[in-house]
Amino acid sequence: KGEYVVERTFTANTTAYTARPGAGGALGLGVHRGTCAVDPGFVALRSELWIEGYGYAFANDTGGAVKGNVVDLYMNSKGQCISWGRRNMTAYVIVPAE
Repeated sequence: KGEYVVERTFTANTTAYTARPGAGGALGLGVHRGTCAVDPGFVALRSELWIEGYGYAFANDTGGAVKGNVVDLYMNSKGQCISWGRRNMTAYVIVPAE
């Protein structure tokens, strides 16, 4: 929605996770398709990302195994997580155009 500009590009080592309905991320917001877990030392929480092959992802969670360029993408089911596996994908940190 709206126009964005790319602030930064990196190769993300993407993984996938799912959670019980109503689960929250590190920010206390619900996790769902379109959210992800990041290493806040590498990508700031609340960042907006575009991940090739996945789409838009809002960084609202962290994880013990999420270090450096790892981005853990939320999926709706365990089967989708298994299907995704681990993939190196281009990730764009995006910001709304002014």
